[in-house]
Amino acid sequence: MSLVQSNPGIAQFELAQALDIDKTAVVALLHRLQLRQWLTRRRSTEDRRRHGIFLTARGEEAVNGMREQMLEHEKRFARLFSREELMQLFAYLRRIHP
Repeated sequence: MSLVQSNPGIAQFELAQALDIDKTAVVALLHRLQLRQWLTRRRSTEDRRRHGIFLTARGEEAVNGMREQMLEHEKRFARLFSREELMQLFAYLRRIHP
């Protein structure tokens, strides 16, 4: 949803590429998010075969709420380690996932 928020009107295939997941999985995911009324798909005025994905007002609220929760979680997590320990942890994580 954060990707949609940053790229209003993104196409399903672009979203699948950015997330590195199968296009059919994106369709199912978008369907579930539509049922929650967090996003909508609109037909492009330039290419009628393309549907852009947009967050609804409820979707914007959800993303912003999740972002706040994530930042608070990161703060709680970071407090468990010294700065040096965090730097070492991040170095290890970069080694696993460059």
